[in-house]
Amino acid sequence: MQLPKLNEAQKAQLRKEVEAEIYRRSFYEFFVASSKILYPNVEWQYPPFYKYICDLLQEAVERNIAGEEKKHDFIFNLPFRAGKSILLSQIFPVWCWIKEPSLAIMQVSHSETLAIKHSHASKMLIESEWFLKRFPALSLRVDTHAKANYMNQSGGKRISFGINSGIIGEGANIQIIDDINNPQDSQTVTQGINEVYTDTLYSRLNNPAIDLRIILQQRISQIDICQYLLDTNPQKYFHVCLPVKVANNINPPEAIEFYKNGLLWKERFSEKVILDFQSTLGSRAFAGQLMQKPVSEQGNIIKRKWIKSITLDEWDKLTEKQEVIWNLYVDTAYTKKSNENDASAAVLACEFQNNVYVKKAWKWWLEFPELIKELKTVKQQYNVRMIYIESKASGLSVKQQLQRDGFDVADLTPKDKDKITRANAIAPKVEGGHLWFIFDTWNEMVMQEITSFPFGHDDIMDCVVYSIDNLLNKSTFNYGMT
Repeated sequence: MQLPKLNEAQKAQLRKEVEAEIYRRSFYEFFVASSKILYPNVEWQYPPFYKYICDLLQEAVERNIAGEEKKHDFIFNLPFRAGKSILLSQIFPVWCWIKEPSLAIMQVSHSETLAIKHSHASKMLIESEWFLKRFPALSLRVDTHAKANYMNQSGGKRISFGINSGIIGEGANIQIIDDINNPQDSQTVTQGINEVYTDTLYSRLNNPAIDLRIILQQRISQIDICQYLLDTNPQKYFHVCLPVKVANNINPPEAIEFYKNGLLWKERFSEKVILDFQSTLGSRAFAGQLMQKPVSEQGNIIKRKWIKSITLDEWDKLTEKQEVIWNLYVDTAYTKKSNENDASAAVLACEFQNNVYVKKAWKWWLEFPELIKELKTVKQQYNVRMIYIESKASGLSVKQQLQRDGFDVADLTPKDKDKITRANAIAPKVEGGHLWFIFDTWNEMVMQEITSFPFGHDDIMDCVVYSIDNLLNKSTFNYGMT
């Protein structure tokens, strides 16, 4: 049977239908095509991390549409001028409607002006001739004229506003939180924005088990929304952290493959450009906004540059013919209601060639029985010789229970209750290059906490101090089996 020949108009229509199907099936392909339509005068480049982010979100949206429980929410930390807002606040909502036009999408920015800009860009894309020829069924309601808030013909809605605009009563299937912290914000303002998010925005998903939160942010400070969320509930978020050049905070670790000659995007962020930004912005702003590892505005007892790093392969080669004895240093959380967000923390450390090596670090938000179970698992998994626990908070009960169960547990009692004094006591050892991290995903969490001390959380810091003092100093604590 011979197929009928198509005229040029029919061929053109068929091409549009094929393209539409490709875009429907691939968020990345839609992003590449629509970015050129939305910004035709930009010389677009598409570094590999774009596709990685697109694929992550596509899987999550498809789970949402299917009514499946989500795996996690998302936090994306990327440098400024990396196109994250165009990708996620402008083009992504449109693709979500292509997949399911009934979705309610909420997008929040630092200012109302910026939120309107992103929403209007999405609207312009939907109303473009290019889009209408490929997706004629997806159109906006004829009574929709606003740039920030509008609906489509299938009941889907787009809501966009500034963080302080007031949003009580609105709900969403997909929530996009785009740079709600601003580099010019004071610490008080930053903390206030974090409170608005937790008190108001956090509860605005229609179905929290299925619907998605997406936070994208260039890092601003050690108390910004990203750090706040990662400190309080890290297991809830899939964290993608891409500094402008290779550093030990790349997350997930396999994202290192996106870096060519040590750079995330050499065409946009060359070595020359990076050095220019560094000299213009200053070290603090550069560390946060481009390297995604902000430092404290205050002076730090422990400097980031003092802490050494070694890969697991290098560590295995270094110790291949020698026995290594691991100890676990534990700081338990208070159980008082006023401290209900405190975490129990632990570090797995050893002494080798007069250096302290930290192999693993944890933060747990667990009740007593679960914490006991977790500590037992860690001891057995890593062949821990001794568990050291300070008998404060729930530590005494934890220590006693582990001892009753036949585990080797030692008590550590600070001679000096002042944590700053204790940190200063071990600082010379760290500055001398005697503290090493075995490279892993926990590195940045620990690095952030100990280099910001005495500001912010100190659970992990306590454990690091314990380990250095026990293994190298033998001075600040009494260690015993009592």
